[in-house]
Amino acid sequence: MSGLLSGYLHKKRNGLVRSHVRGDVLDIGCGPATIAESLEPSQQYVGIEVQEAYITYLHSRFPQHTFLRRDVEREALSLGNLRFDTVLMVALIEHLVAPESVIVEVRRYMKPGGHLVISTPTPLGGAIHQLGASIGLFSRQAAADHKHIYDRRDLAALLFDCGMRMELHKTFEFGANQVCVSTPSV
Repeated sequence: MSGLLSGYLHKKRNGLVRSHVRGDVLDIGCGPATIAESLEPSQQYVGIEVQEAYITYLHSRFPQHTFLRRDVEREALSLGNLRFDTVLMVALIEHLVAPESVIVEVRRYMKPGGHLVISTPTPLGGAIHQLGASIGLFSRQAAADHKHIYDRRDLAALLFDCGMRMELHKTFEFGANQVCVSTPSV
């Protein structure tokens, strides 16, 4: 993570997301797995990450948890009978070409009553991120990797198309970012 303010934004975002975490957790695109730091020993945590360097580091840092290398857009999660109360997609969907397929797949791994927590920049945040990245305040690579920036309506439509219902939507960081909590429609 590079950029002068990237670490601050990561910490702020994870603090808000953490308030929606309960039970067993599946963290798609877990990165450094900072959410795992706040879990109780009784909570199961599975982190999915595409970067092998993270996986190696995380296995040594959190030996009590499971970390799997998967490219979620190109390969199945293959989690067998595992089910989760909370599925996280933190700062991820804006980097995916086809987030629909990932959301539909993670629904299969949700326990009854489980929920999906997504955080992503708003259009305002996307514009600020692009500008900030151009002058080194935020990660240039992350900004370049953004495929789609969602407003609230786009996000609700995406979730609806995937069989999910938005239960909560909140902007933070002065409207630059958003978090939503959704549950399966059926």
